[in-house]
Amino acid sequence: MQPAFSSIVLSFIVPAYNEEQLPGQTLESIHGASQAIGEPYQETVVDHGSTDQTSLVAPRQRAMVVAVEHRKIFATRNSGAEVATGDFFFFVDADTVADRQVVQAAIDVTRRISVLKKSC
Repeated sequence: MQPAFSSIVLSFIVPAYNEEQLPGQTLESIHGASQAIGEPYQETVVDHGSTDQTSLVAPRQRAMVVAVEHRKIFATRNSGAEVATGDFFFFVDADTVADRQVVQAAIDVTRRISVLKKSC
């Protein structure tokens, strides 16, 4: 279950089209990675016009669903980013397994760059 914090740190945005078999695995891997890292997180599945049960899978996995009809991946990702509230955005394909080490490394590098920019 997602932590109940007032400030979301990680926002995972998952564009999906007719992916009812895949988002469950992807979302579970995001849950596992985020919980292992210990940062508050959110997951958003951006369903761009699926004709299957894609939009029903995400809520069962504790993720928000945004329905769009863009049919262009960049617009679909942007729709997810518009509702995301985290400090770090991760755009994850519906058939991707999130790895804790990769997510943690991305956060660490971004934080270091931010510190370097502030010190310049």
